[in-house]
Amino acid sequence: MNNSVKPGWKTTEFWLNLVAIVVAFLIANGFGEDNETWVAKGIGMVAVILASFGYGFSRASVKKAASNTGR
Repeated sequence: MNNSVKPGWKTTEFWLNLVAIVVAFLIANGFGEDNETWVAKGIGMVAVILASFGYGFSRASVKKAASNTGR
């Protein structure tokens, strides 16, 4: 693998993903709401899943591009 690829935790995508996951987790658990609805919880869980998949796809494409240029 190419050494120019940063470790995941040193990237902006990681930190933005972490913030998105924390916020979505809080929404899913009804933090800050007087009436906890299943809709808000569902939206929070979907947001966590999408953020995780988005970050995983982003890192995979970066690593794939780095490995293709390293050959």
